[in-house]
Amino acid sequence: MGAGQTLRGLVGQGMRGGRALSTDFLAVYDSTSGAGSFTSTTACVALIFAWGAGGGAVNGGDDSGGGGGAAGYKRVKLSSRRTVSWTVGAAAIGDGGDSVVSIPGTTLTACGGKAPSGGVGGLGGTPSGNWDIARRGGNGGTGATAGESPLGGGAGGNWSIGAGNDGGGGGAAGFTDLFGGLVPGKGGNGNSGGANATAPGGGRGGGEMGAGATTGTAGRVFIVLVRNPS
Repeated sequence: MGAGQTLRGLVGQGMRGGRALSTDFLAVYDSTSGAGSFTSTTACVALIFAWGAGGGAVNGGDDSGGGGGAAGYKRVKLSSRRTVSWTVGAAAIGDGGDSVVSIPGTTLTACGGKAPSGGVGGLGGTPSGNWDIARRGGNGGTGATAGESPLGGGAGGNWSIGAGNDGGGGGAAGFTDLFGGLVPGKGGNGNSGGANATAPGGGRGGGEMGAGATTGTAGRVFIVLVRNPS
């Protein structure tokens, strides 16, 4: 997904029937790992999107899928010399990492998807904080079931017909029903290693016995600064 495609999607649609956003972009910050920050140099509007990382299996004997990462959207006005900082949820064995965005006055979190436990698919990550739109990631499939595909999110992974009957990973939460171009991660198919999960936030499918632990996909923080529309 190129930057141009992403920005066209944001410009082309207003939120919930509202008018289209300004095309006067000041800056774009797109982070898929680590941490970052910026300080505004003028009054502007920040359009903030974040996804938590997907969950993965803790051990190769767990044939259920990990949950997809949560997603959140926030539109906030910034005056000059205001700082916004963030940390992107990292891919990890088991529970996915949380993506955290700090804006003046509050902290926003898109939690990572959970690992499967006790043979049950991992829960999708849940968002917390004062998001304008907050969505939960899809649950991972339990045993011989596909991962969940949440509203506006990525597709859940398919389950695998085989010795393990492995569940699919949950799809990441997202906003494709509201913004064209911001494509969330899909859950991985249930098979040896839980392959084909995509970022940001797709849960890893269940791994067959002996496949070893698996990690979900990393999260993402995507921020667009536009001039404050009057």
